[in-house]
Amino acid sequence: MATDWLKATNKQRVDLYDAVVRLINLGELTWAELYGKALGTPSKNVSGAFNENFRKGKISKIKANKIYKYLVRDHSHAVPAINVAASTAREFQEFLLYYRRLGAVQILPELIGTSHRVNRLGPEWHEYPFEIADPVCFRLRLPHVYRAVCALNWTNEGWYPIALAEPSDYELADLAPPEKWKQRDPFIKPVTQGAQTICTLPPTEGERKRRRYDNSFVFLMGDYPLLKSATSGWSIDQPFRDADLDRIAELFRSERQSGWSVTLINAHGIGPIED
Repeated sequence: MATDWLKATNKQRVDLYDAVVRLINLGELTWAELYGKALGTPSKNVSGAFNENFRKGKISKIKANKIYKYLVRDHSHAVPAINVAASTAREFQEFLLYYRRLGAVQILPELIGTSHRVNRLGPEWHEYPFEIADPVCFRLRLPHVYRAVCALNWTNEGWYPIALAEPSDYELADLAPPEKWKQRDPFIKPVTQGAQTICTLPPTEGERKRRRYDNSFVFLMGDYPLLKSATSGWSIDQPFRDADLDRIAELFRSERQSGWSVTLINAHGIGPIED
């Protein structure tokens, strides 16, 4: 969940300081640049106490907001880590870090248009780009069979639910979900075996705007009742609150009777060339 830096806590401002120091230690930023470009103040006019106050999280929320906006503009690669560190949805973030299966999901590369792959991709893009104007298709590769799946999308604007398309086929007929699972539900879809293709619905205009840059896609798999509880209250284009995310983590952690899994993939949205 992206932080509202005008309401940032002391701890969040400390996290912001740590991110700035990492950039400085990497040689990507200097204090003078930060003062001039983020705060609009020449370094000679900055009090020597500023850095110490920043280290303790005691700078004003207005200044924290200016620094964050500067990092978004000029050092966007550092922003995802800042958002994760500064998020107040601590339980959800810890849940992802502890339980996620990396490498268990991929974006199907054949669905990426040749024109974008040739003309828009360079060394700065992530391994898995996707076109933001089209549905995104994923391949889940898991060691166990799970009954159903739902998904979330993170961008710099926060976490949002993903509406999924109806499956086009069942890869193992004897493991097809019970009839009652085939009710229309925009967020929960059946999964029939370890390797399964999952596609999103065509994106809304809001999704297209949000997905333009760095993204994380998280898939939650398990029995239908668990996912039904997890997706209660979800709404397309409605961001999750920190409390919503923590509730999802608590639900999954408390489920002892049935198996479940969490996968995560990072990707980069590619807009039309004329954009």
